[in-house]
Amino acid sequence: MGLTKNRIWGVLSMSINQIQPQIVQLVVMTFFITSFIGFYANYWHRLVTLRRTDPQGQFSRLLLSLGIVAVGIVLFVTARMVGQYNAITYTNGALIMLAAVLFDTATTRTEYAIRVDGLLIVWLTAHWSNITSANTIIATVLLIAALTGIRRYTNMIRHNPALTVGLAAVGAAGFWLTLPARSPLGPAGSPTSLVLAIGTLIAMAAILSLYWTYLEHLRAKAATAKNNVLTTADTYERYEHHMTDAFNYSQGHAGVFTMAVLDIDHFTRINANYGHMGGNSILLALTQLLEDTLHPYGDAAEILRTGGQEFMIVVKDVTADDAMPIIVACWEAVRTHPFQYKDDQIAITVSVGVTTMQPSDESVEDTYQRATINLQESKRSGRDVITVDGQVYGQHHRAHHAELAYFGQGIYDVTGGDPQIVHNELLLRQYDANHDRWVLPESFDIGVGTQIDLLRRFLRYATCKSVTLNLTADEFSDATVATALTLFHQRSEGPHELIVEIMDAPSLNFVREISSIYHAGGVKIYIDDVGSDNSFELVHKLFPYVDGVKFAMQNLRKTATFDQMAERIKFWTGIAQQNHLEFILEGVETQYEMAFDHSHFGVQLEQGY
Repeated sequence: MGLTKNRIWGVLSMSINQIQPQIVQLVVMTFFITSFIGFYANYWHRLVTLRRTDPQGQFSRLLLSLGIVAVGIVLFVTARMVGQYNAITYTNGALIMLAAVLFDTATTRTEYAIRVDGLLIVWLTAHWSNITSANTIIATVLLIAALTGIRRYTNMIRHNPALTVGLAAVGAAGFWLTLPARSPLGPAGSPTSLVLAIGTLIAMAAILSLYWTYLEHLRAKAATAKNNVLTTADTYERYEHHMTDAFNYSQGHAGVFTMAVLDIDHFTRINANYGHMGGNSILLALTQLLEDTLHPYGDAAEILRTGGQEFMIVVKDVTADDAMPIIVACWEAVRTHPFQYKDDQIAITVSVGVTTMQPSDESVEDTYQRATINLQESKRSGRDVITVDGQVYGQHHRAHHAELAYFGQGIYDVTGGDPQIVHNELLLRQYDANHDRWVLPESFDIGVGTQIDLLRRFLRYATCKSVTLNLTADEFSDATVATALTLFHQRSEGPHELIVEIMDAPSLNFVREISSIYHAGGVKIYIDDVGSDNSFELVHKLFPYVDGVKFAMQNLRKTATFDQMAERIKFWTGIAQQNHLEFILEGVETQYEMAFDHSHFGVQLEQGY
């Protein structure tokens, strides 16, 4: 009996001796991870600014992603060089670091892929000697499914501690329970070691989740304090002091900042119809919407409530041109958001005045007065527009706007026996009241605001909600247009798939820069009219930055024979295959042409004319 008690006590003593150093290591490693993640997160948010078209900024973001992956892999390699129980802590540290950065907001597909690759390298290396076992394959498939879900539901998981810890528990079990029996990292099948390994990773995830929750609480608290209605003299003085400091800092460091003043259109009607409670509800909802819209830009932009229905957005260290993507994002978010009060849905818009601090400005009041003058110009121009130092953005003649509409021309997948529509090319038309018909418009320069309004109207009645939209070289090169279109694409009322077609090839530099905005928002880019208006010599350098090309047969029917046209189609389908580009053949007029092009050249997507 005494011998049995001694054995039990001996086992317990061994377990306690194993656990005690693990607890110390857990505390140290968790402190290191949270400190490193905190430093990394601050630097990441500095990079996530409006300068998405800045190659240096893009390069810095890629370097940061590669750097965090490198640190995680170094921890993992270190784990293979230390003792078994130290290896548990180091390995979990590597896993939690590589997993944490998957929850960053505003990552591009390339940046997310780099982070996923880092985690997969650790996972596959650890399981390499039994990679073909059924349990390892199942765990790896579940990991890939989880990585896909994280990309789609980042904010929902990150802001829910239960989901975060639950996902960590599943991941920890999947990793540690499927390790090879003789892994240098391994718990080697010991129940105590497995519990330590899995429990340590779950504990790290729980602490990290609490840290995220704490940061979100601080952000929400700061936002609430910042956006209180400025009624008292003390509060107004603090606002004035804050803006004066920003102005003086920019002036003293030869810098700039851009100021945008937003005012809710027809706000008195909202108060009249819904009372002050309804008005306050709208103000709170608008404040939150603007905060959420600006959140991905980190410290580069901030919002202030200056009283009543007026807000101010300050974008640091940039001119108005560079700040426009942020300002348009806020403007577009407001005009497309369904505000709710009780059982009613309320649509609101804002007028915006924008200006950049000038060397001649003696105080922040000079900048503010100029922004207010631009705001008044937006009101005079019909509201729901942005005026930047006298230039009105988003303005279009209302009567002319009502006469415009998009019509869809189907793009069909002809690989099956029955062609299926997969996209609609949007064709802009203007109503001719004199002849009761729709004709080509007098001008295609209608502005992105009007484009989005017409697109929204088209999607309301379209059965196929995947669309292609033609852009001129100037429109495509405009970061403001790119930002507005990608934001609309990401909304629930936006198209299922959006493809922008470049009608005239811009310069390589513009395509390289602007394509990053479109691709980050899930928008594809095609080059239109290849082989006719856009020759191979003109566009071949753009191929790495686009997703497809479109060949227009109708452009060649009057000048080329059937054999000559067939030769060009063969050439361009080959070019598309070599460069992994999608290919659309436009101008198909007969069933024979459709069948011939599919059977001889492998064309899958065809469009009429």
